[in-house]
Amino acid sequence: MKTNYKKNPRILLGYLLAFAMVFFSTSSVIAEDLDVTVGGGSFLSEVSWEIKDASGVSLTGLQVVGAPAWSGTIAAGCYTMEMYDSYGDGWNGSTYSIVDQTSGQIYATGGLTGFVSYGFDNVCWGVTGGCTDPAATNYDPLAAFDDGSCTYSSCTMLYLDMVDSYGDGWNGNLFTLTNSVGAVSFSAGALFTTGSNASDSVCLPDDCYAIACGGGSFTNEVSWTLTDGTGAVLASGGSPAFGSVCLPAIYGCTDPIATNYDPLANTDDGSCIYPYCVAVAPTHEEFSLGALPIGFCTPNQWAISAVSGDGWRFTGNPGYAASTTSGSNNRAVGTFAWIDFSATDIDPIMEVEAVDVSALTAPTLVFDYLSDLGTSI
Repeated sequence: MKTNYKKNPRILLGYLLAFAMVFFSTSSVIAEDLDVTVGGGSFLSEVSWEIKDASGVSLTGLQVVGAPAWSGTIAAGCYTMEMYDSYGDGWNGSTYSIVDQTSGQIYATGGLTGFVSYGFDNVCWGVTGGCTDPAATNYDPLAAFDDGSCTYSSCTMLYLDMVDSYGDGWNGNLFTLTNSVGAVSFSAGALFTTGSNASDSVCLPDDCYAIACGGGSFTNEVSWTLTDGTGAVLASGGSPAFGSVCLPAIYGCTDPIATNYDPLANTDDGSCIYPYCVAVAPTHEEFSLGALPIGFCTPNQWAISAVSGDGWRFTGNPGYAASTTSGSNNRAVGTFAWIDFSATDIDPIMEVEAVDVSALTAPTLVFDYLSDLGTSI
């Protein structure tokens, strides 16, 4: 018995369309054939690496240097090249390169610098880069990664001078400026791996930026200075360091307690003027009123400040058995001040109001000093 059926052109067309949709959907993901090589330095047995996707999945597995170069296929996109050193002193001159097997195009190079055990680089292939900063005039919302091409209609030129006192670079320390929306707008120091001096520059749009420096080793060797196009110093410091800078810089007194406080200024120029009090001699200054920050004006009251530590104290000295007195001289709290010189106090300052001595024929300033041994001087 012969069975006849009639072909339905609509069903056939549907099959073709479905096939086309499957074809295009699978071929839209471009994969790249890659060769990854690592080496060229010393202590290779300490070196390992892997490439991970955005979810943290390793696409290469952990690779130990000394084996042949890794070859494989990874879809187009951006990933992290994660680098490890088992000893913790960086890769000792070794570098990596990620190369397209077909075209020979080098997609990324780098290495683990500084005395560190871990670091990572962002690496991309098969995707288009561009400016990813929405504040830029050439912002590209389709760019997969920032290629450093951003331009701005209004920006301030900044210059960063970096110094290493030992002369071996910054050992992994980085300087960053982060804008008001939390994006890192400038980073420097990664390439400062040898020598005593390096510099970098950038033109940043109007905004206030958080300053940070750190993340590496031998931080006591690190120092830096940030200046604008006029040569004015906007900030300086070492590692670790934190601060802020606003662009463009509007100079003036930024301390609200000063008589010449400028609410429009965002960068202090050291011009602040403070009110002062005048005491009429003879006067005997004690410490019963405690202390205020330097700049406040209150008659017969001391003011204190310190770069670090707690500086001068007007309370009892806990180092003595009777902490409410000054020790062997038995002076009560409120009549003496003391400082712990074994602590990490830097530049402790104590000052009092101006004293008018015009009525005195022989004005004299007398200090009664008591050492920690109970000796009065």
